[in-house]
Amino acid sequence: MLGAHTLLTISPEVVDGFLGVFFLTMIPVRRMTAARAWRVRLWHLGLAGAAVGFLTGLVLSTGPLSVPIFTSYGLSGGEFLGSEAASALLLYAAKLATFGQGGALTSSVIARGLVIGIALMAGPFFVRGIVRRLNPRRYAALIDVVLIAAAIGMLVALASSIHRRG
Repeated sequence: MLGAHTLLTISPEVVDGFLGVFFLTMIPVRRMTAARAWRVRLWHLGLAGAAVGFLTGLVLSTGPLSVPIFTSYGLSGGEFLGSEAASALLLYAAKLATFGQGGALTSSVIARGLVIGIALMAGPFFVRGIVRRLNPRRYAALIDVVLIAAAIGMLVALASSIHRRG
């Protein structure tokens, strides 16, 4: 809720730039923690959940934010997808409540949110067979690709916004 409230008060350019750099930074951090066999403990998930929850209030999707956390805890394949879907559902419920309280829910926003929400919830069902067949090395490479794509998306949005202003 705090992240969603913050989103309503700060510049989208700040959010896009910060998150683009964050996603790129998570690739070497995730690889380093895997190489050192460092595992997230259950209590770490609570702390990380608070940080990811705040940041999720600032962006559309929780996926790229929670990927390094869930994978460092040891989740992969179907377990990862299920945990991601459950956390997204809870986070989006909080965002919905906050945006509703803040008066930011127009019918257009609600319609787009429903379409995006359906896609986010349906996605894991379509890809779980593929994900289950991936070996751990390819799965890790796929996670890196997701983080790179998310970073590029954020940085392109930032560049586009700066270009429109300039």
